[in-house]
Amino acid sequence: MKQLFAILVLNFGLIGSLFSQQSGAAKCALQKQQSFKNFREYSNSELLEIDQNIDVKYHHLNLKISHTSKSVEGAVSTKAVPVSDNISSVFYNLNSQLQVDSVKINTKKANFLHKSNLIKIDLDKLYQKNEIINTTIYYRGIPPTTAFGSFSVGSHGPSKEPVVWTLSESYGGPTWWPCKDDPSDKIDSSDVWITMDSKFVSVSNGNLLEVLEDNAKKTYKWKNSYPIAHYLISLACSNYELYEKQYQYSTNKSMKVSHYIYPEIMTNDLKKQLDETLNMLEIFSTKYGQYPFIKEKYGHAMCNFGGGMEHQTVSSMGGFEKSLIAHELAHQ
Repeated sequence: MKQLFAILVLNFGLIGSLFSQQSGAAKCALQKQQSFKNFREYSNSELLEIDQNIDVKYHHLNLKISHTSKSVEGAVSTKAVPVSDNISSVFYNLNSQLQVDSVKINTKKANFLHKSNLIKIDLDKLYQKNEIINTTIYYRGIPPTTAFGSFSVGSHGPSKEPVVWTLSESYGGPTWWPCKDDPSDKIDSSDVWITMDSKFVSVSNGNLLEVLEDNAKKTYKWKNSYPIAHYLISLACSNYELYEKQYQYSTNKSMKVSHYIYPEIMTNDLKKQLDETLNMLEIFSTKYGQYPFIKEKYGHAMCNFGGGMEHQTVSSMGGFEKSLIAHELAHQ
């Protein structure tokens, strides 16, 4: 653990030095350095204990969020496979300040213990290598603030419109949803469904499948079909105005470039800045290979922090300096 901490600090220190002359990129790097100052808090806790007996294949987050109470009520379904034979239990990471109401294996209730930031689940039989384990964890509570503020609620503009966002890098995920807290175990695919008051536009990774409205609530259903690290699963929710263009990457193929912006700052000058994203996509794809999530989207979602965070297919942004737009896109 000490070796890992030293490597992370060294890497982010180098990034900070490398981009010290570029204000937008420097904000991103400095923000990451600040996060790892808090890393010692985690390194001595069970939050970093992870279940190495399973390989996570899929997550479905079905979340109901209240910005007034700053709370989450969720059902997270997970498909995982054992990496060895005769597995009788699994565990996932979830902060103990959140309450687990029940756990299911397939459709049947399972015995579990939620203690010291871990949910230990007794399986219904012995599972063999590569046999699928289906679990659903039902939980609720007010997520605690850690690192970058992994789950945050704020406001913006003259009318103090609410905004909710997440920034889990690298070990903040379990403060707001149950997961295997291991960036090295990439998830094959994921779905994120977000239900909030109907004034919210809710944004996550991948493609938007549909928006359902019922009883003054809206549910946004997002699907990500590419491998993803758990800490890059994100959400951003506010009264966004959508500004959208198409990135033409071949003669008859294009990808959406979607910008979710606070309405009070949506100006023609900002649109010109955002349009630079198209040029950057073309240049980076020419230099380094095609944008890796070309069948989904790229874009930005505004949040209340300095710098940006490279959440897969939709970077969370505190501003739109040219260097910051380029920096977060380069992370992709």
